Amino acid sequence: MATRRRFLQAAAVATAAPLIAEAAQEAPTTADAALHAIVRLRFKHLTEEQLKAVQASLRAGLANADTLRRVRLDTTDEPATVFLADVAE
Repeated sequence: MATRRRFLQAAAVATAAPLIAEAAQEAPTTADAALHAIVRLRFKHLTEEQLKAVQASLRAGLANADTLRRVRLDTTDEPATVFLADVAE
């Protein structure tokens, strides 16, 4: 079943592929691989330790996004907002 999220993810990977074609042997197939390849290409001054830290952060962000995607919301769900007037006494 195709969804907007899957389409956007595929579009992101397809968009990133030409950017990293010269650095990689083959085009990345996942968002994680595409982001990592872009970071390697764009930030060549980073050490291996720094690249590992960036990759761990990217993985954590993608994992958080997956967790948020699993939460099902109805069209009637809204953010919980509370208004408190600041009244001068």
